Amino acid sequence: MDSIVRIMKTIALLAANPQGISGGELARVCGIPWPTLKKDLEYISQSYPVYTDRDDSGSDEDIFQPDVVWYPVEPFEQYLPVTLGVQEAFVLLRALELLGESPERSRLREKLIGRLGLEPSNEYRLIKGSMVPVRPIDSEVFPILDLAVNECRQVSFSFGERKAVVDPLGLVFYSRLRHWYLLAREGETVKTFNLQKAANMRLTSNRFSRPDFEIKDWMSLHWGMEYGEPMRVKVRFANRSHTFDKVRKDTAHRGSKLTVSDDGNTMLMEDTVIGFNEFVTWVLGFGSAAEVLEPPELRRAVRDRVTEVLEVYGLERSTTER
Repeated sequence: MDSIVRIMKTIALLAANPQGISGGELARVCGIPWPTLKKDLEYISQSYPVYTDRDDSGSDEDIFQPDVVWYPVEPFEQYLPVTLGVQEAFVLLRALELLGESPERSRLREKLIGRLGLEPSNEYRLIKGSMVPVRPIDSEVFPILDLAVNECRQVSFSFGERKAVVDPLGLVFYSRLRHWYLLAREGETVKTFNLQKAANMRLTSNRFSRPDFEIKDWMSLHWGMEYGEPMRVKVRFANRSHTFDKVRKDTAHRGSKLTVSDDGNTMLMEDTVIGFNEFVTWVLGFGSAAEVLEPPELRRAVRDRVTEVLEVYGLERSTTER
């Protein structure tokens, strides 16, 4: 049985059993060996909103066992995502054209075109990454924000311990954290608000004048979803293992300037970045293979983080003593 067919059959069985079904029973009904079904469940658990009867146990036990019971998150049917690359999406569009018109094919075509940015479709929404949300935001929030953005009306909501009244400009789904963010102007500053932390969303009667704002342009400099001032960065990487490949992969969607020198032993990355803390975290992930050259405050921040780690392991003092 084709792997895609297997996975879709397993997903259909989960959707048909909201009361839960064990991994062993799934394998039996699907007519496939448990080791194969186990691999399919590992994929499904990363891409679909499901949970098990062991999730609240607080232990690190292996959930991929035949006796573990799996449940779909309700409502499950609206979260059946199919992740396509750009080339795959274009192939599917071409296939839809050859198949001819039908209401279902027209809706699918509109969704694909909207995602590819070929025609205006919810231009105030942006998907940053390819993963799907683990859980939806409040079902009342999107309609409120849709209306607020389209009619240029302010919204109010509780955010932490404060109340915010903002001019909504757009929505971004940040794949790495699997959260939706509201892009909104508060005063004269455009900020990001994690919608998982927003409560009591209300549409006001206050109107605002929409600025010259393009969500894709605004997000192009952002390393993550942190807002702040743009900073010009220079980072030198040593050619260790797959360091260069990872840098190229992580910056492929940006306008980063990458210069390889020293007979292929070093790579200099130059870019303008918004998102100080998230960029620091990214650089630290390369260990000693990365050295921040500019700006000075970024270099100090990385050095301070490394110093903290050394202190935890008692290495700074022993190095000094030598």
